[in-house]
Amino acid sequence: KGVAERFSWSPAFQAALAECLEPLGRWPDCAAAWQRVVDDDPKDRQARERLAVALSRAERCDDAIPLLTEVLDN
Repeated sequence: KGVAERFSWSPAFQAALAECLEPLGRWPDCAAAWQRVVDDDPKDRQARERLAVALSRAERCDDAIPLLTEVLDN
């Protein structure tokens, strides 16, 4: 089995995937990966910030604004 096949379910794998997608400018895929990290741990502030940035760059501002507002308020 490949690494992705064995570990793709894990938040650590999803975070690493998202970080690889960022410099490639694959923002929709990056946002999806960060969303899976946040879904696993909704209190992970860094992941929420990264998700907000990815959503913004994926031109999903309506989804990014509440996250960014929450991050700034905290």
